[in-house]
Amino acid sequence: IRETIEFTNRAARLGAQSALVLTPCFFGNSMNSAAMIDYFSQVADHVNIPVLLYNVPKFTHVNIEADAVKELAKHPNIIGMKDS
Repeated sequence: IRETIEFTNRAARLGAQSALVLTPCFFGNSMNSAAMIDYFSQVADHVNIPVLLYNVPKFTHVNIEADAVKELAKHPNIIGMKDS
């Protein structure tokens, strides 16, 4: 989370207008809806540009579930999602 926030804010300082943030996948089966909500909420709370969720299970081997997307859609700094 710390590195994602750091890199996203660096991109913002360089002119990025939004960030496409990949689903966390480093703990595999632990990446349930609660973990996804926590991760993306923390990132969105601490970055200076809007966040788009990026779900690409083919490469990450995790899938963000609809209940997590529904909850995250309420966050004012999460503006959309790319679902590959």
